[in-house]
Amino acid sequence: MPGATSDPETGTSSPEMGTSTAALSTDQCSFFAVNGKVDLCHKTCSSKHPYSRIRVSENACRNAHAKHPGDYVTSTDPNSSLFDPKCKGGGCVPQGAPCDASLPCCDGLTCASGACTPACTLTDLELLALPNGWKATGTCGQFKLFVYDTSNNLLNPGVGTGLSIPLVPGAYAFNLQGDGFDNNGGSGEVPPTLTLFTSCGNAVDLVQGSSVSIGGFAVTVTSFSAARDGDTVSPCAEGPNGADDIAGSVVLTVTAP
Repeated sequence: MPGATSDPETGTSSPEMGTSTAALSTDQCSFFAVNGKVDLCHKTCSSKHPYSRIRVSENACRNAHAKHPGDYVTSTDPNSSLFDPKCKGGGCVPQGAPCDASLPCCDGLTCASGACTPACTLTDLELLALPNGWKATGTCGQFKLFVYDTSNNLLNPGVGTGLSIPLVPGAYAFNLQGDGFDNNGGSGEVPPTLTLFTSCGNAVDLVQGSSVSIGGFAVTVTSFSAARDGDTVSPCAEGPNGADDIAGSVVLTVTAP
């Protein structure tokens, strides 16, 4: 059985440190210190009272509690996202604060590059470098780019609708279809390029192999092609209109920096 160690601030005993994905980080001890003190919910070995609220020095937080599985930062301020007066695990880490496994980031945020940052979603795709171009969104006076998954399920059925796909690490493959409204179709001397519209901003003029940082993640175009092929869609509606379409595909790979 593991031994016990003494809490340097309270003098109470706690289980010996072990391995846990929910351990408090030293970065949080420093970030949330106020006048050299940090409020913590301290994990005990009691099933009846599994946590006790304590206030410790920043040094004690860094040197002892950051090594103690289950401890996490808290606050008695009802206006704080860390508000958890009874240590019930109800707090969350605000934007810009260091993130670890002890507490989740608040809603709308994700843990990226060690901090809680706004969660990005892929909202639309647009092809560029085609004469006259395509519009991913807009009115029917603008040629809509239809975006499908690899099973050919339409992901943006309405004009102006986004894809709403979180940019978390992984590979994302899409099929693209647009009305053949020019004579190039993405072939010839001008290669097709891609614009990513995201909730965290835009990345423009991406070609195969290029990469851009969006919301703390690296987004790489690992595969991209477009060519004239068939007649499936009209400028703003699924269904043929007598003109060849431009069909394409793209694979985006998202990695943490």
